[in-house]
Amino acid sequence: MSGSDYGHTHFQRNFPAAVCDAIFTFFAVWLMGKSRFTNNGDVLTASPIPAIAIAAGEWFFYKYLDRHVVDEKRTLFRIK
Repeated sequence: MSGSDYGHTHFQRNFPAAVCDAIFTFFAVWLMGKSRFTNNGDVLTASPIPAIAIAAGEWFFYKYLDRHVVDEKRTLFRIK
């Protein structure tokens, strides 16, 4: 797989997952904070911070897995 193909497939596979996890994290933090604290405004404004952090961490984690783990397994089990 060439370098340009790698970047394109990585983006296609991992961007939707990162966005979905960011949305899920936002709502999970917001709902848990809403049930725990009385001032919902502070929780609502603080919820995007962990959502962005989780999405960014997932993006780089799966980029690492694609480059270092998945390629090794593809070449290891390739049938000639």
